[in-house]
Amino acid sequence: MPQGSEQALLASPGEAMVRAGERGQGWARTNMGSVYDDQPNAHQRFMEKLDACIRNHDREIEKMCNFHHQGFVDAITELLKVRADAEKLKVQVTDTNRRLQDAGKEVIAQTEEIIRCRVQQRNITTVVEKLQLCLPVLEMYSKLKEQMNVKR
Repeated sequence: MPQGSEQALLASPGEAMVRAGERGQGWARTNMGSVYDDQPNAHQRFMEKLDACIRNHDREIEKMCNFHHQGFVDAITELLKVRADAEKLKVQVTDTNRRLQDAGKEVIAQTEEIIRCRVQQRNITTVVEKLQLCLPVLEMYSKLKEQMNVKR
């Protein structure tokens, strides 16, 4: 809205200056003297409007602070809950890790036993294969010994 039409809607030049001051417009500073010169009790009305504006802003600031403060308190409360949950989770993870490590030790021991048994099985298989290779020779030796005993 242009400044001229806005001024027409305002009740007094003091209110216009307050609004302009709220917006940080420079003409409020330069025309401050005209408020005092143009109307009787203009200073008093200007100060009353300024005080009312300040009270209004204070209420708005307080509302905003209260709103954000409650959000801050809620966030801190939620963080404390998350922290407690994180501590519980940490204890659970530590306990699960300990149990997993214990179970892992047993698995390692059983795996080492399986490896030892497989090596032993492989050795037995190798011995059986070697003995089967020697069997014909042993059979021939047995027959030879038998024939030598018969011819004696």
